[in-house]
Amino acid sequence: MGSLDPLAQGVLLFGMFTQSTPGGVGTGFGMLLVFAVIAVFVGGLMVGRTPEYLGKKVGKEQMRWSAGLLLLHPALVLVPLAIAILGGFVAFGGGLANHAYLFTSVLYEFTSESANNGSSLGALADNTLFFNLVGGVVMLMGRFYPMIGMLAIGSIFAEQEVLPPGPGTLRTRSLTFTVYLTLLLIIISALLFLPVLALGPFAQLGF
Repeated sequence: MGSLDPLAQGVLLFGMFTQSTPGGVGTGFGMLLVFAVIAVFVGGLMVGRTPEYLGKKVGKEQMRWSAGLLLLHPALVLVPLAIAILGGFVAFGGGLANHAYLFTSVLYEFTSESANNGSSLGALADNTLFFNLVGGVVMLMGRFYPMIGMLAIGSIFAEQEVLPPGPGTLRTRSLTFTVYLTLLLIIISALLFLPVLALGPFAQLGF
């Protein structure tokens, strides 16, 4: 991974920011369903209708779990990243380009662990007590907490009755919803992670 140019590294990072690819088996599809629930809820607010997904009402309990899952991934990436950088656990040396590459390496480290990927750029000396302990916690939380949240959302939906579609129901099988969901996923991920991309891969490119 370390031999890739900064743009390619940024593409890999963004794929893991959205938890789409590459990642753990089942995690990407599960998070896509979470984003679908959020998209249905936001779409319902925009048109003034009760949000529904697969004939089930989307209420505050589903949104609490969905919001928690949405914020978990950036928290597992950005909080350890800040601790590693500000706590002096990364030895920066050389010029600005080397600083940006090391920053990208640390960012990739925690992003990969949180997204259940397991790869690294190779330039980071991460066989230390800090990276081993913090990385283990990030991997455990990034793998199992989303499973708990998805099961909780599914159990809430399972207790509800299926409602017939009405004139204001957002059709989740339409091309419009597919485009809307994709744009929402990209926009949310960009808002959460664009600043750290600017400090890492974009800085390597000289932007």
